[in-house]
Amino acid sequence: MCSNRVFNSVQVEIALLLGEEDIDGALEAFEGLVNATAEPLFPSNVNTAIEDVDELLTLLEDEAAFDDAQNVGAIFEVLDNLLVDDNAESFEILEDVGAGQRVLNNTERYALYVAQVLEDQGMDIVINRTGENIFLRAQSLSVNNLNEDYVFPELGEVTGLAVTNGSSASILLPQELLSSRGMGGNVGVASILFRNLQSFLPNDTEVTHPRSLVISSQVSQRGGNGEAVEALLDNPVTITFSFEAREGEEISFDEIRCVFWDFGGNSATKTGSESVRWSSEGLRTESVTRDGDTVTVTCSSNHLTSFAVLVDVGGARIESEALRIVSYIGLAISLACLLLTIIFFISFGKKLFAAVHNFVHLNLAIALFCGYLVFAVGVELANHEKIPCNVVTALVQYFLLSAFCWMMCEGIMLYLMLVVVFSTLSKKWWFFFLLGWGIPLIFVVIGLGAVHEEYGVKDSSSDSDDYYKYCWLSSGKGTYAIWTFVAPMLAIIIINTVFLILVLGSIVRSRANRQKEVESGYKVDVVVTVVKASVILLPLLGLTWVFGLFAVNENTVVFAWLFTIFNSLQGLFIFIFHVIRNDRVWGLVKKRYAAYSTSRASKSTGSTGIKSNKYHSVASSSTGGLEMKSYVDADASEIKTDLGGGKEPTKEEVA
Repeated sequence: MCSNRVFNSVQVEIALLLGEEDIDGALEAFEGLVNATAEPLFPSNVNTAIEDVDELLTLLEDEAAFDDAQNVGAIFEVLDNLLVDDNAESFEILEDVGAGQRVLNNTERYALYVAQVLEDQGMDIVINRTGENIFLRAQSLSVNNLNEDYVFPELGEVTGLAVTNGSSASILLPQELLSSRGMGGNVGVASILFRNLQSFLPNDTEVTHPRSLVISSQVSQRGGNGEAVEALLDNPVTITFSFEAREGEEISFDEIRCVFWDFGGNSATKTGSESVRWSSEGLRTESVTRDGDTVTVTCSSNHLTSFAVLVDVGGARIESEALRIVSYIGLAISLACLLLTIIFFISFGKKLFAAVHNFVHLNLAIALFCGYLVFAVGVELANHEKIPCNVVTALVQYFLLSAFCWMMCEGIMLYLMLVVVFSTLSKKWWFFFLLGWGIPLIFVVIGLGAVHEEYGVKDSSSDSDDYYKYCWLSSGKGTYAIWTFVAPMLAIIIINTVFLILVLGSIVRSRANRQKEVESGYKVDVVVTVVKASVILLPLLGLTWVFGLFAVNENTVVFAWLFTIFNSLQGLFIFIFHVIRNDRVWGLVKKRYAAYSTSRASKSTGSTGIKSNKYHSVASSSTGGLEMKSYVDADASEIKTDLGGGKEPTKEEVA
């Protein structure tokens, strides 16, 4: 490590000169800082050196009269010295103050300052600076003499840069872009190639790593005539990276991301670690090729900044594959259980549908079955083409919204049966039919009519605008189609939560009234009752989709797993609670198959409560506790009677 005494003595002189705004004196003193930073530095020294460079650059940028581009080389040497590998540990300690991105920002400021000074002088001049860790080119180009695109670096131009890992990077600026920004016939261009900067920048994600060199290019905007943005959009910048794949590593197109370092959109955030990250906004991966162990990636961008390539690490790929496998297994189980549920309900026809709640159960199963089936089969058949993908997206949206609406019907039915009790609305099947199948149609029609182009997630890496990466609603910045699904989903979750609270409150009150004399066991019994009810109701009312809202964030892997497991197994829950635990269904099964008549008769004789063809929602156990049991198969009056302790409700109780 560099001696604190040597470094501090140099820094004191620099601080004094900077305070006096003595640019010439500060630049001369920076020669001493070059020597002081030639050895590995303590974290405090690294931070101080970065601050000195920042202050000197601020003076240079503000002092229009200072136009010496040749005698500011000491700044470059200090920046190059800071990025030696031996300083990596100090930069890691300084991650909270953003040391890495501050070096990047200062290097870009320095290069652009030199390029603008050359531009102001109006001469075709090139200044190259080469260090062990940074290669920089600043130049002024004559717009009138431009007859080809700008390429950095030229073949064989990078000499002395300590690149030992087989990596390379280059950038191509379209001629039209440079012509549109010319000032007085000249335009300043500053380009930088970093050997190891990616190791000094904080990793904002656990699933990807920057694997390429970092390359930066900027064009002076002093003489912009208002056409630069359009020229850049019409003629995107092309960046090419090459790097060595690791031993045994397989890299696919989907695992590659072209990115830039996003400082957060304003200069204030460029001095700290907040609001900075690798971002792929405005970039597109054009191609990924491999020759032996060398991977070559070509990217295009509609803006200029510092670029790199991110590659998914193996662990993330394995976890993603595991999540996909679990999802498909759960989907297969769910489809099988939903199909069995549909078969059971249809087999018994009118006998089962005499109770409207069974009609609700059947339609819920049909909606989920169709939604899952279209999702599993339709996505593959759509083959990412525009029209088929639009159709699949609309169908999946419709059936999933229908499932939510039928879940809402479940909640309404529970409320009418356990709280309102004597409502005739619970017997109107057409009312629930309109809710379950009509409301989703409204949202799908609105979505297709207003933002049909967002019915499918476009693949930014494809040249075709008609090629989709996913057959689902777009959810990027400035898109609205996703809200035709999210808004009703959230509304239904809120409605069902209210119904659930009311239903559980009714159960708890009935429980408390029956056991108020047994104070010692009151709280435990009430908690057990609420837990049992929640275990049954929560999956059926769709509250597990709350996990889906959190799973949208790529950092919430736990919620992604919870959502995948709970939601994909929803069909299994429906089969268990609406078929296996539905006494009316099994009663009809026993009637149809005479072989089970004796067993049914013996069970009916031993049962307690109401008559054999009626069943309780909440039954009294031998210990005096309440048990949740097929609440949906009893008439409303019978449920209220049972909740009241086996007696008919009085007028006051009904009220």
